[in-house]
Amino acid sequence: MEAETQQIHAGTRALQRIDALQMKHSDVAAAVGMTPDAMSRSLRGQRNFKLVEMAALADHLNTSIHWLVTGERDPYEVKLSARHEWDAQSRSDQTHDWRTAKRVGNDIAAIYHQAQLGPAGNPSPVPNGWTPLKGAQWARQHLEAALAPGEVVADHLPELMERIFGIDVFVIDYDTTFDAYSAEANGAKFVVQKTTGAWWRAVFNIAHEFGHILHNDLAYSDEERAVRADEWWANNFAAELLLPQSDVRGFDWAGGTVQDLARFVENHRVSTLTTANRVNSLGISPSGRLAAALTWKTPQLMQALHSPFWVSPMDGAYRSPRFPARVIEAHQAAVAEGRANGQTLAWMLGVPVEDVDPSWFAGPSMTAARLHAAL
Repeated sequence: MEAETQQIHAGTRALQRIDALQMKHSDVAAAVGMTPDAMSRSLRGQRNFKLVEMAALADHLNTSIHWLVTGERDPYEVKLSARHEWDAQSRSDQTHDWRTAKRVGNDIAAIYHQAQLGPAGNPSPVPNGWTPLKGAQWARQHLEAALAPGEVVADHLPELMERIFGIDVFVIDYDTTFDAYSAEANGAKFVVQKTTGAWWRAVFNIAHEFGHILHNDLAYSDEERAVRADEWWANNFAAELLLPQSDVRGFDWAGGTVQDLARFVENHRVSTLTTANRVNSLGISPSGRLAAALTWKTPQLMQALHSPFWVSPMDGAYRSPRFPARVIEAHQAAVAEGRANGQTLAWMLGVPVEDVDPSWFAGPSMTAARLHAAL
């Protein structure tokens, strides 16, 4: 009887979710592999959902089986912030696929769960009402305090976020449909960035996601986020963190040379586009030659200093996967104690499973695709 009552409640909750998302019942039925009649009876509590139907329904409705059955949040459900790009022409947010974001977040969350690893710390969000400027200045003060003289925040951003703020940073290569996400699972807060040769874009992405976490923008669904306000705050936070107003206003935009601009961009570890956007947002009017140079791609601008080839100290920083040291150490302990097999650890270290788990039956080494399937 209790199971039947849960199914009725699950149908009621599914119906509420479908109506809230303004979906057609027939479309939902087709998406989860059910006939319209079976869907209708299940929603009314006259038929029990099969487990596979429940799983597909939860995925399609961007929720969890745990919530459908109990009406309560799954303690392991991922909160995240999926990136939305602003389209100036249509003046609207171009929504990223939340399912992709949820899948990536869940895969990383599974890495924590496998090693029974909790949060590194409890980074407090910035107080309500703080502007991105104040938030970035506060964060930068803490980050710079951990640097040696002459070091640049952007060069060590992932390590500093982990050490100072308890926010783990992953760089992964098994999904190419996203740039970066920020997320939280079971208390652990983390940023996921895809591998890329455009390190300047990765640096800004990570700073942007850092802002989302400090601004407490993570949510279980887009409906729970103030998307435009959230993205505006995170973008301006990242801009101030990497390109402080004082530095930008202190540059000679009237008399500086293209070489001066290239040196300024390189020293701040940002892109030409980020610099152009920052200059525009601050209401600065560069000279004609600098305005033209701000339309160039970053490698093209760097050639003004390093012609014909530009090799930055940051080259290669985000071309390969990166995993937080504490996550690797937790998996090493879990494998040694028999609490986890070596698949995920081998993937993180880039070695065959047999190298980290001698008890593992010899077979194909873990690949990114197999890891995702296993998770």
